[in-house]
Amino acid sequence: MQQAPDWTGDEFEMLLSAYGMSDEELAARMPMRNVTAIDLKRRLVHNFHEGADCTGMLSQMMFVRLERGRGELTCPKCGERF
Repeated sequence: MQQAPDWTGDEFEMLLSAYGMSDEELAARMPMRNVTAIDLKRRLVHNFHEGADCTGMLSQMMFVRLERGRGELTCPKCGERF
């Protein structure tokens, strides 16, 4: 089984702006991602904003984006602003 390519910045931005959209709906808009991958990234973003150490599970691009966006982002899993 072939591994999916690394997430792009555009894909991650789409995920960050998709609160209220189901994993299935988002997967239909992201042809390189499946429901499982989307759910995992949503849970990792949620864990990040809850204060968990996710640095080993988020790419550098994702981690930098989340750090830079503090106070301006909405969790794609729970809808809380962080």
